[in-house]
Amino acid sequence: MQTLSTQIRNFRIKQHLSVERLGKLINAPGEDIRKLERGNFLLGTWQLVQVAAKLNTGVMSLLIEKKRQLIALGRKNGTTESVRITRLKKELEQWEHDSPFIRLMPGSGKIADLLESIVLYTDRLQNYSTERIMPDGKAQLIIDLEHSSAVVVGPHDVPVDLPLKGKSHKIIIRFQPYGLYRLTGIPQDQLLNRVLDAQYIFGNDTLLLKETLRSCKSYDEQKTALYAFFMARLPRHDRSVVEEKVVRYLVDHIDEPIARLVKISGYSAKHLIHLFRIHTGFTPKMFQQVMQFAESIRQMSLLPTHHLSGLSLSANYVDQSHLIRQFKRFSGFTPSAYLKTGNSCPRMVLLEND
Repeated sequence: MQTLSTQIRNFRIKQHLSVERLGKLINAPGEDIRKLERGNFLLGTWQLVQVAAKLNTGVMSLLIEKKRQLIALGRKNGTTESVRITRLKKELEQWEHDSPFIRLMPGSGKIADLLESIVLYTDRLQNYSTERIMPDGKAQLIIDLEHSSAVVVGPHDVPVDLPLKGKSHKIIIRFQPYGLYRLTGIPQDQLLNRVLDAQYIFGNDTLLLKETLRSCKSYDEQKTALYAFFMARLPRHDRSVVEEKVVRYLVDHIDEPIARLVKISGYSAKHLIHLFRIHTGFTPKMFQQVMQFAESIRQMSLLPTHHLSGLSLSANYVDQSHLIRQFKRFSGFTPSAYLKTGNSCPRMVLLEND
């Protein structure tokens, strides 16, 4: 059986991609890809989903091998089996018996500029009652084809819990931080921390979209239907080209000091905060904190045990106590409790039935 590093290297060579090119496609440094192919590095779940899409291969084989690698690292680093390793092993056994289906639908053109991703996801989920969606600065449209429902999860700075009902067959559309505002014109601060029926956001066409997707006989038909739905909602005229560019610049450089971003924008701090909230739902400072959390949970998801000793504090936290406070504020878990769930996906956590 091929290791994760061997699988990715073989697929990359087959697709005639350089290390640097693959790294650029998934927003990872080329050096990380080199270390991965040498077996000295692990990519996050979302990066592996992107790799599978770019290299035209199945994602579950990569995710299963990553989980095996995490388990092996945990056994190597600990004298006794930790709670996290036990959970990872349990999920690995479930995946090997009946793995979920995950597929990333590639974006293109103007749609890709406003949508971060479209993911098809199918799983049985008999042992889980709740899906907890973690804050990452992005709103979502979740279409559940199994139960004919569609909800918009607005931008959020608290974890959002959605009930699960047995088998899940979903299409998950994640918007760029400014994408939902561009498509709907709805100020995003009105949607902060809210979960709404998609009809309130996209109108009665949502019903037609659900029925169309349910009747599609192939992945390509679903892709065509989704792209037509969003293409019809692209703004015919820019509401404000200058404001749009300022917001995008802030999103792309949010790890820089806020005072510097205010100065570069040319706006007063008060107006910039107002503008950023309309487009993204957040103040720049809160968005910065959400993105710090998203990076910390990405790093944490790659730890092989429930101890934080292997975690870097590179996400600009003052110390570990600051990290723990912020992590609990955004996720509802302490870091140790999160790791004990066995979760290895930083975007959501499946919670078991009580």
